[in-house]
Amino acid sequence: MDYVEALLLILFQTGELLRTKIQKIMYFASQEGLVEDTFVPHYYGTYSKEVANTTESLVSIGFLRENVMLFPEGMGYLYSLAKDGQLVLEETVSAKISPENYDRLSKIAQICKDATPVLLSIAAKVHFILKQKSAPMTPEQICEYAKGLNWEITSEQIEDACELLKKLGLVKLE
Repeated sequence: MDYVEALLLILFQTGELLRTKIQKIMYFASQEGLVEDTFVPHYYGTYSKEVANTTESLVSIGFLRENVMLFPEGMGYLYSLAKDGQLVLEETVSAKISPENYDRLSKIAQICKDATPVLLSIAAKVHFILKQKSAPMTPEQICEYAKGLNWEITSEQIEDACELLKKLGLVKLE
C-alpha cells in the first residue's frame, strides 16, 4: 500500500491526529511491511520526509484538513480526513487494499490513537534502536545507545514504550 492509501485509512480510523502521531503510526506500519520504510532518526524519533510530503500534498489537494494547534510547549498541526478524502477512500482506496492489510493497519492505528505523542515517539525510538542492534538490550543499554542519536530516554519511559510495542507485536518481552 502506498503512503496516500495508508494516510487516508489511518485518519479514517482515528478521526484526527497530530503530525507527530501520523509519523509514528506510519513508522510502525512500515515495520509491519505495510508501507515503504523511509524513516531516519530525528529529534522526535523516527521521521520520513516522504510521509511529511504526502501529508502536505493531501492537504493541498483537499483530501485532508490541517488545523494549527497552540500548546504550552509550542505549535502543532492536527490533521483530519476531508470530505473529498473520504470519497476517495470509499470509492477507490478501500478496494485496492487487501482485507488483511486493512485490518493490520487499522489495528496499529487503533492501538496508537490514544497514546500520547511522547509515548509514540519514545516507542519508535526504542524500536529503531532495537532494530539497529539486532539483539536483546537492557533499558540501560538502550538509554546509552539513544544518547549517541541525541535522544534522551529514561528507563521508565522505555518500559512504557515496550508495553506499547508489545501490543503492536513489534517486541517480545522476556
